[in-house]
Amino acid sequence: MKRIESLQNSVIKELKSLHNKKYRDETRSFFVEGSRLVNEVLESQFKLKKIVVSDKFYNNMQNADYINTFKDISCEKYIITDKLYKQLTDTTSPQGILVEAEQKFFEYSDTIFEGSFFLILEDVQDPGNMGTIIRTADAAGVNAIFVTEGCVDIYNPKVLRASMGSVLHLPIIELSDLSELLADCKMARIKIFATNLKAKKSCYEASYENKLALIIGNEANGVCESTLNMVDETIIIPMSGRAESLNAAAAASILIYEVFRQRIK
Repeated sequence: MKRIESLQNSVIKELKSLHNKKYRDETRSFFVEGSRLVNEVLESQFKLKKIVVSDKFYNNMQNADYINTFKDISCEKYIITDKLYKQLTDTTSPQGILVEAEQKFFEYSDTIFEGSFFLILEDVQDPGNMGTIIRTADAAGVNAIFVTEGCVDIYNPKVLRASMGSVLHLPIIELSDLSELLADCKMARIKIFATNLKAKKSCYEASYENKLALIIGNEANGVCESTLNMVDETIIIPMSGRAESLNAAAAASILIYEVFRQRIK
């Protein structure tokens, strides 16, 4: 493993730049920090570009066998000072290991409709919400997730952490035209549901046994009017308290698991 001690090193500059979406898009790369997420990447189909460990991680004898496995991985490998490592991550307690990998792009094609449960995220902008929704979708067996251009980047470090690696497990397709997807869903006889505070039907009264796509909208504005005009059924989560609405991730979790509950009978 090569050693780096300078903040001006090109590798360090590149890794720091991966905090920015523009640079992630340009290089089609992302990074994850911490043993759990690193292991998720190592076990996935993502192509590795770099493995970076801190002095503290490298010199810990408990990590010796783990580090020894890196020799069979074809990518760049670096040891950096603890001070440099802290500048590469925004976590409060960095674990001392990170990897850079190539982003994976799934084609928007008819093959994506081979499943029966799809999630559509429209302009979900909070990284914590996005990560939590993806993690819940992964747990409940959602076949694919579609995200509009207004959504937070799925390779944002905070999204990756909140998803606990689930971003790496599911086909996640970035949309340039949501209306086109909804038209294709109708052609494929996939019923489209969307949340709407004005809906008269409770989410517990709807039937989710056939092929469906569930739309979750923006945290502040919900599903936009033009999208609602294309859905087959709007639903609402009943509430008896004084809150006007639920957090997007909480609402998505309730709806995703109601679909799951109906399907495991």
